[in-house]
Amino acid sequence: MLNSEMCPAYSARLVLDYDRIEQAIIRGYVRLLFTPREQCGSRTTTVIRFGDTEVRLTELSRDRTNGSKPFLLEIYSHALLVTIGRRACFDLNEPELASAVEFVEHATRTHVHSLLLHLHD
Repeated sequence: MLNSEMCPAYSARLVLDYDRIEQAIIRGYVRLLFTPREQCGSRTTTVIRFGDTEVRLTELSRDRTNGSKPFLLEIYSHALLVTIGRRACFDLNEPELASAVEFVEHATRTHVHSLLLHLHD
């Protein structure tokens, strides 16, 4: 079985560390301010892309939130053409940001593990 010990340089390039993920989410949050709203009133930006998987941050329109959490962090698979994970948040304060980073970290580990298994086949 191929694993990160057998291929450390390859897996190191794919696995994103906590700080890089946190910075990417913060940059995405700021980028939303300059992203035009879609016809439905929402706006979306890509936070991170690794392989065929993309992490997106969406600010929902005020009409659609009705007091609920206005931001969605979602993980989208271009290979499957579906959202494979989603996390809602209010303003990405420190606890929400930490939770979002852990959510993305888990997705990147899962993606790398899956990719390494496919390389072995």
